[in-house]
Amino acid sequence: MHALSAESLQTWAILLSTGVDPFRTIIVQQSRVPELIELMWILGTSTTLPSLTGLSQFKDKSKSLKAVPVGLATYPLLQAADVLGYHPSHVLVGFDQNC
Repeated sequence: MHALSAESLQTWAILLSTGVDPFRTIIVQQSRVPELIELMWILGTSTTLPSLTGLSQFKDKSKSLKAVPVGLATYPLLQAADVLGYHPSHVLVGFDQNC
């Protein structure tokens, strides 16, 4: 638990050093919000496995694996829960997430 706390503090320090305004920004430690997993589960009940395994990220990463973990397929559901659960005004995405 101490390592997680130290990593969380380091993440906070990095965010603050980049200019994130703590008075205008809400930062959430995902592991402390069980509702995110509940929302992920709800999203998963209406999402088909082919739609998840057809995503380019899944295809790219699963190519080199003998056994593909379920988490690789369901990770997009967690990403969606992160966005939908908080109604953010802005969402930071990686270059591979652009339409």
